[in-house]
Amino acid sequence: TLNNYCIQWGVEINVEKTKLMRFNSKFSEDHTNFKIGNHLISEVESYCYLGVEIHNSGSFTQARTELKKKAMRAMYAMKNTINKTKLTFRSLTTLFDSLIKPIVLYGAPIFTPTMSIIKHIAKRTNHNDETETDTDIQTNILKKISLLNSEKVHLHFLKWSLGVNRKATNAGVWGDSGRYPLIYESINLTLKYTQRLHNLRDGSLVSLAFQEQKNMNLDWYRGLAPLLTVDPSFTADHVTAFHLKTKKHLESAQNKHPNVIKPPKENFLIHNGIKSRLPLQSTRPLGSKIFTPHVILKSIKTYFKESWCLYINSSQKLDFYRNLKSSFGKESYLDHVLRYNDRANTTRLRISAHRLEIELGRYNKTPREDRICTWCSIIFSAHTVENEEHLLNHCDINAVARRNILNKINIITSKSSNRTPNSTIYTISPDTNLVNLISNHNDILTSLTYESQIHLSRIVARYITNCFNNRKKFLESTNAAPTIAVTCDQDQRSAP
Repeated sequence: TLNNYCIQWGVEINVEKTKLMRFNSKFSEDHTNFKIGNHLISEVESYCYLGVEIHNSGSFTQARTELKKKAMRAMYAMKNTINKTKLTFRSLTTLFDSLIKPIVLYGAPIFTPTMSIIKHIAKRTNHNDETETDTDIQTNILKKISLLNSEKVHLHFLKWSLGVNRKATNAGVWGDSGRYPLIYESINLTLKYTQRLHNLRDGSLVSLAFQEQKNMNLDWYRGLAPLLTVDPSFTADHVTAFHLKTKKHLESAQNKHPNVIKPPKENFLIHNGIKSRLPLQSTRPLGSKIFTPHVILKSIKTYFKESWCLYINSSQKLDFYRNLKSSFGKESYLDHVLRYNDRANTTRLRISAHRLEIELGRYNKTPREDRICTWCSIIFSAHTVENEEHLLNHCDINAVARRNILNKINIITSKSSNRTPNSTIYTISPDTNLVNLISNHNDILTSLTYESQIHLSRIVARYITNCFNNRKKFLESTNAAPTIAVTCDQDQRSAP
């Protein structure tokens, strides 16, 4: 019939792209052949339609996997085209958001409600499950988010652009970049799409399909419902939802008119134009089904930040990081420091993605107290743990560089003009955590002018690079000629 229609009207069907897919399992044993003319239509399990891989099981898992593959191909093409050392971190993220993110989030409003992670995010936001500890919450949620296909692409890009290895902690990468996982952008797109469908009143096919999803509680809408209930207005009646939306709660109205007490049903009827009084009404109005995307997004992002803070405070690997950062957000040094090596070394030191003994010993399963500094062990026979603080503030291999940077920092803080007559003039001591100086919300950093903040960030980042380079040169010389290396380093230590 279809073939005859096409012949009659001069329509040509591409039989090579025409496939047969059986969605209902009860037809799986039906081996009826379908033809267009004399061409037998081949049967497939999945088919790419408008860029989305549709599977006969109704699952979008394969679709998300294919989108990840396409995004990774685009990622590698971008990496082969640009030189990341010549671009700022902001430029790199702009390229990702323009070229890669639209690919991995293509069709997100269609498949996001079917993802199991949505239930976990909404459940934790709506209810505090007392059967699970805080550690269970932060471990489960952050780990599940990092295993999503879209987030694998995102984390791959972030670690590449920040210059850290693929085993760097995800929480540190999210925290310093200030970027939320892509699942939250996917949820935002889904909520806006749902709101647009909710406001349709034109009787179109898409509007009728959406109403059928709601009325029959089908899979797509059922998967979205936990997110919608995050907004208190969604489950509240129309009057309460109205007051919540306009920030005029019923409590404030009763405070103004304490003698006027109206039952909820009556208030609902009066609000909708019914003036007659109906006492003894026990029937409560239905839920308003009104939701605001940004309210839901704000709630679930707040929960993510809480989970992130719990992970930071409980992770042994991030001992140094938690002393630098207490709140989620992008660090200013990523924009201030233009040299890629300086910026990357700063990130590596902050999130412990370096090759100091404190980190190498973790993979070698060396006891923490035995992860000692090679320089201090050879020169001073000291049994000192080589961690981030030791490298920056105590290790004698960087003594000259440390004195120079302390002088520069004191000059910057004393000459900065962003202060009032009663403001404090800070003096940097040798024991000051230099990396903390360029962290957000640091008192010394915020007391400086913007130009001084940039200057301070750059010289601290350069000092971190010099510390890593001095250590690397010493280790290379020690492996090549230990006796000569020790003699040279002793001479260097005695230099002014």
